[in-house]
Amino acid sequence: LPPPPELAPSLYVPPLADAWRRAEIERLAADRPALTPARQLADNHRAAALLIELIGTGQDDGSAPETQADRYAAQAYDYILGHFRSLRSLAEVADRIGIGYDHLRHCFRNRYGFSLKQWHLTVRIDRAKDLLHHTNLPLKVVADLCGFANARYFSTSFHTLTGTTPAAYRQNG
Repeated sequence: LPPPPELAPSLYVPPLADAWRRAEIERLAADRPALTPARQLADNHRAAALLIELIGTGQDDGSAPETQADRYAAQAYDYILGHFRSLRSLAEVADRIGIGYDHLRHCFRNRYGFSLKQWHLTVRIDRAKDLLHHTNLPLKVVADLCGFANARYFSTSFHTLTGTTPAAYRQNG
């Protein structure tokens, strides 16, 4: 059966230049009568091997190659994700990467479409949402665990980003 029309755009696979891979995909996708368990297992292994091969080849999606600026932005993204609680200044991120703060801000916004500050706040609030949803810790403790200086600043930041207070978020689950 063909996929529903609303799924078609998300199921697009760019054409493969390699004839063997294309033929293998066509063989695996062909309509066949009910398979024996052994044949189904063999086909599953073939499909897994084909996926590993495709991932390993890094099929070119036509996008521009990654630039040094993109690598700086990705490093900042990951660094903030891993150190959101202890960061006191986003200039620390630039220092860690080894470039100027203004240059990093520019690279980051060009790569992701939002600011370093917005990313840092989003990561902290996402962590707070998780803690509010899964624990009964006091708001002051949640604020501290998410790197906020105090509960008031945490509540204000949370409300600004989510449109609700931390207490209301916890209550509504």
